[in-house]
Amino acid sequence: MPSSVFISHSSKDKATADATSQRLEEDGIKCWIAPRDIAYGSDWTKGIIQGIDECRVLVLVFSEHANKSEHVHREVAKAFSSGIAVIPFRIEEVMPNRGLDYFLNTVHWLNATEPPLKPHLETLTERIKQLLTNGSSSSTVPEKKAKPIQSLTSKRRLWIAGVGLAVIAVAVWFFIPQNCDVQQTAVMSVVAPITGKSIAVLPFESLSENKSDTYFADGVQDEILNNLAKIGQLKVISRTSVMQYRADPQRDLRQIANALGVANILEGTVRRNGNRVRVSTELIDARNDNTLWADSYDRDLTDIFAIQIEVAQAIASKLTATLSPEEKKMIEAKPSDNLEAYDLYLRAKQLIFGVETSPEIGAVEKPLIDAVAFLEKAVRLDPKFTLAYCACAEAHDLLYVFGMIRLRSVVPWPMRRSKAHCNSNQMFPRLTWPVHPIFITVIATTIWRERSWLSQSAAYQTIWK
Repeated sequence: MPSSVFISHSSKDKATADATSQRLEEDGIKCWIAPRDIAYGSDWTKGIIQGIDECRVLVLVFSEHANKSEHVHREVAKAFSSGIAVIPFRIEEVMPNRGLDYFLNTVHWLNATEPPLKPHLETLTERIKQLLTNGSSSSTVPEKKAKPIQSLTSKRRLWIAGVGLAVIAVAVWFFIPQNCDVQQTAVMSVVAPITGKSIAVLPFESLSENKSDTYFADGVQDEILNNLAKIGQLKVISRTSVMQYRADPQRDLRQIANALGVANILEGTVRRNGNRVRVSTELIDARNDNTLWADSYDRDLTDIFAIQIEVAQAIASKLTATLSPEEKKMIEAKPSDNLEAYDLYLRAKQLIFGVETSPEIGAVEKPLIDAVAFLEKAVRLDPKFTLAYCACAEAHDLLYVFGMIRLRSVVPWPMRRSKAHCNSNQMFPRLTWPVHPIFITVIATTIWRERSWLSQSAAYQTIWK
């Protein structure tokens, strides 16, 4: 009998992991757990990979030990790459480190910090039964959790002051100790009834003759998703969770909606031909497979932003979500007035997203450096392209996280320039106030990463002299 659930844990949490496995198997849910299921004398790494590949759900027994474990990080990354559901089972009041947070900041957490353990195991068992019953065999992903709240300790608070329309000052970050990790709290979501104002925007299919145009279709989908996420009355599933559901004639929208915890699904296609673009969309109530709304937009490529805005507003109307004046203003804000710069930005974002969701940690340098090159060209074309500066800072932060920032192929000055632009007044006219928390986090994290790296002056002088 093949295993259904992979138990990822630190060896120091073996007792809890064993108890979890035992409880699930009491209900007939076969588990894969190391070292029990590693064949004697076999390769440990191959055994782990094979174990994850044959399962449909990964349960992460999350603790301080797991948070520091490199093999746990690799198992989580592998699970996301393979498209299986990940359920963090928190047994200690610990927040995920930067590396794990890239994967876990969009999933449904279960909190088991308060003893006894037994009732939490019952909740976990029921949750897994629900996933195995409603999810697909190979591409089930977890629900999106409630919107994260930024949390910083007293030693590293970020003070943000609005001067004029939007001037952000990042001060206290320069005094953070070098050995601190940037952490965010994850708000514990609970299983709640599916609301009619919930939606997942699935990856749009590219119908362009140029097969490399997938990045453009992904960009259109991402922009529509982001616009919908700005509407407070809507529950919108994150891009990380939906990108595993690429267009497939056999995909079951009801199963996908159940796995993601939403009532509605948006599908779409994009065809770009020269200076023309055609975007077709369909909004489906997955509970009964009824089409709520569908439309096609065949326009000049320069109208791509208008198309994305109109789609988001039409969906909000069909789901009876009311937009506030501030939300309407945010949705109607164009990221750039330069289409070439925007195209470069989309190419870079695809590369960055690929690194964030890839378990191949040793193969991140080239795509990230290529992304930085695209983004630097984008900001030369449009010096006020805020999102491009932030994406560039994000790429450099990933280089730092994956240990590539010390390689000779990564020149340090672009990182400083990204940070400088993120703090300059000339870019703020493109921002819509209130500024998105991710933007603030990118600024603060970039400054902190750079300070920590440059403080290693001896290593810096050795490598860059």
